[in-house]
Amino acid sequence: MKYCKKCGMLLEDTQDICIGCGLDVSLPENTSEFPPELAEQMENKKEQEKKKTGIIIAIIAVFVLLAILIGIIVVYTSKNTKIEEPVAEEPIAEAEAEEEEAPQEDSDTEEEAVAEEPPAVQDDREVSDTEGDYYKIGKVYDEAGNLMFTTLYPEDFGDLESNFAYDKYSDLFPMVMTAVTTNSDNTLRLTFTSPQHFWYQDSSKGQTRDNEVDLDYYMSYFKYSGPQGFVEAMIGQAYPGAKKVELTETKEAPESVIETLNLLIKEKTKKLTGDIGDYAHIGETTTYATGESESTANIFKYHIVTAEGEDVYSDFYVPIIANSFYYANDMTGDQGSVTEWMPLCVISYESGNIETYEFYEDVFTVFVNNSILTKEFFRINEEYGKIIDQAVENKTEAEAVTPDLLKKLTEAVTANNKLNDMNSDIYDFLRTPDEALPTFSDTEHRVTGIENTMQAFYSESEGKVYITPSETEYPGSEYKDLLQ
Repeated sequence: MKYCKKCGMLLEDTQDICIGCGLDVSLPENTSEFPPELAEQMENKKEQEKKKTGIIIAIIAVFVLLAILIGIIVVYTSKNTKIEEPVAEEPIAEAEAEEEEAPQEDSDTEEEAVAEEPPAVQDDREVSDTEGDYYKIGKVYDEAGNLMFTTLYPEDFGDLESNFAYDKYSDLFPMVMTAVTTNSDNTLRLTFTSPQHFWYQDSSKGQTRDNEVDLDYYMSYFKYSGPQGFVEAMIGQAYPGAKKVELTETKEAPESVIETLNLLIKEKTKKLTGDIGDYAHIGETTTYATGESESTANIFKYHIVTAEGEDVYSDFYVPIIANSFYYANDMTGDQGSVTEWMPLCVISYESGNIETYEFYEDVFTVFVNNSILTKEFFRINEEYGKIIDQAVENKTEAEAVTPDLLKKLTEAVTANNKLNDMNSDIYDFLRTPDEALPTFSDTEHRVTGIENTMQAFYSESEGKVYITPSETEYPGSEYKDLLQ
């Protein structure tokens, strides 16, 4: 077995082309025995320990300096005590700034506008960012310049790296996007993967289809054993030969998310049972029994010990919908079950150090609740799916995605940005934040914070968001206040 260095897909030694990203894996330099990120984590673990020691020393030094500074202020104040009336410099400055930013009125209505202006409100917030955290606004564009994905991640992480795969053998989601960001020493990683569409067939004639693709019908077959089985299969690919894969905790998504997901699977099942047709291309004479539907949205927490004895702590958020139908075909003497299943996203958080993992857990919450796919992403999938459906009907090979085809798909999206019912439901589901968390928004922007967040601010010029548990501080006038 070998791994693709570009996307990390587990491959057979005999494979020359990566089924995940299309890379030429016949070249030794394009493959590795282990996933590239695992080797980097092991090399950087010692650097992370040194960094932690340096942080502790820096914190101690800051406290010492603060103690000295407080002592100097106390001594100086005791020698120079005077009672004076407070001077309201800051509110005045803010009022002047508001006057400068206000639009100019016509000369004949200026006096009336001033008379109607409400009295100034005292603002006791301090220009400070000592409490709270800054997050970068991450954006992913495709090769045609379409904005496909936005998210928030810590300001001390690196740039958001993305990859698009256009050959996933699905008419629903032929394009799959992955976005990854890591901290400076690569000991923390956040990953988002867009919706995927799979099938699984279990046949009594020994024709079970698993871990393969159907080149005639553009269908990807992967074994379905529930969301936990899917997560552990991914862990097995990322950390082959792991000495330990321990599920330490399972948390169900918030009630609002579960309700949205249940509505989605009901609509999907209704469409299937209403006009099931030749489901999974098993055969025209196939009959179907009552099916089973499943929808889950859990966060799985794992402690992994790699083959080299290194610890990895990880969280996976994997909402999945699945429909299984039992079938029988008297002409072929075959019977069994077929499952159509879709991970609507895979969001993961991994750390090679338990202290760092626990310190940055809020970051995972922010990343999950602010990762949003755009309508353009879904519409381009729809347009390319139409090309695949036409190719299957004509029994020809679907046109590969090239810059020219991507341009045509973009033109179609520009002309009509309306989503079909299924994609519209998934789009809405992925935009549903945890209702137990505070969400701040204006007409154009939305930010969901962590449990104790009181305020959120946005700066277009900085490309950052600042969220804070303080009710009084804010990071300065260049940041726009997002109202709750």
